[in-house]
Amino acid sequence: MSKHIAIKNHHKILFENAIIQTHILRWHKNQERYKGRVYVHIHNEITNFYKTYEYLAGATIIVVSNFIKDSLIAKSTQSKTHSDPLENVSVLKNAVDNTQFTAMTRKRASKLLHQQYKIDASKKIILFSGRLTPEKGIDVLLRALDRVKEQNYQLLVVGSSFFGTDIKNSFLKELRDLTEAHREHVTFTGYIDYDKMPLLYRGCDFAVLPSVCNDAAPLTVIESITAGLPMITTNRGGIPEYASDRAAILLDTDENLELSIAKNIEKLLREDDALQAMSKAGQRAAKDMTLYNYYRELLEKLGEE
Repeated sequence: MSKHIAIKNHHKILFENAIIQTHILRWHKNQERYKGRVYVHIHNEITNFYKTYEYLAGATIIVVSNFIKDSLIAKSTQSKTHSDPLENVSVLKNAVDNTQFTAMTRKRASKLLHQQYKIDASKKIILFSGRLTPEKGIDVLLRALDRVKEQNYQLLVVGSSFFGTDIKNSFLKELRDLTEAHREHVTFTGYIDYDKMPLLYRGCDFAVLPSVCNDAAPLTVIESITAGLPMITTNRGGIPEYASDRAAILLDTDENLELSIAKNIEKLLREDDALQAMSKAGQRAAKDMTLYNYYRELLEKLGEE
């Protein structure tokens, strides 16, 4: 690859979320050849620069949130080989196809979901979408249900299903045990194709996305906002940059997280006015979070306006 870019002499080079690949600039005088024409798009926290600092320092770096920007700059000063902070870092917020997530009315989507999963029409539908891992907080959500007194809900857990399969992962075993007490209120959908996801985001009443890790810019949050789906989520990582406090309830991940989730689930199960206000706030916020605006800003950052 290093030889290839030396021969081709491309107009510009963009490294997509893989800083270690910038090592190809080391050979064939590529670092000098592409000076001022190297871009790096970073989606996650960098824990190890893998001796790429000199290449990053000479590149234009685009990140998905201010959280990642601040983290990257801070870590760039902690190396034994250099002390100057990276300064060439700007933020380009992620977006999804808003036309996909708003094509169907919420009323129509809700009716279809109730029918598809055989949920009583009087029940509100809560969405959890994400990997079934400790970082995403699904276990915290299931434990919070122990404290929810309201019974007019059905939780849809979108992701890999573990019922009826060999349980080898201890965390999945824990989830199975936590679900036992709430079987009539929890439905594991299994894997759902991405093109079917807009129906869930439009048809559910609200989402609970209790991430306990520093998510940079989780798509589930962006998709919820875009679809006008109210949510209960956390203050971790870049989440607050996407989920405004008018469209979402933002919780601290402290020892009271389970209780806070339970209280706010009960609040949203009871207060339709709050749900409607949050949904409208999300839709207003999403007006600027379009793919058109995303690519327009990306071209500006690449100097291709």
